[in-house]
Amino acid sequence: MGFSPGNSLVIVRHLIITKKWAVDMNVKIDPNRPLELLSINENSLGNQGGIRHVY
Repeated sequence: MGFSPGNSLVIVRHLIITKKWAVDMNVKIDPNRPLELLSINENSLGNQGGIRHVY
């Protein structure tokens, strides 16, 4: 994502905790591997900028 080390993980944790991103909580998050998203709650992202999901 282009952030300094550790910042991306903080952002990812925030998106999971606020239920904007759904992940399998039975799978350990490995910061060295891509995160598999089950779904993205696009309604909660709003129009305030930030992360966009591109198809």
